[in-house]
Amino acid sequence: MDDLGNEYLDGGGAQGLSPDGLRTLGSASVRPAPPPGAVTLSLIFGFLNGKDETRHELSLSLAT
Repeated sequence: MDDLGNEYLDGGGAQGLSPDGLRTLGSASVRPAPPPGAVTLSLIFGFLNGKDETRHELSLSLAT
């Protein structure tokens, strides 16, 4: 969600481990793109480990 109240759809995500096993393969993206007036974008990442899920929120500045 951005600071204007717009919500976004997940346009990507991790799809398993990298060959070295230290990270995941994939990307995080949202759609549609945030409008020019948005200043902050808040993302919530959910990580699954078997039946356990942890969530982490990240706020990103969209200012250029």
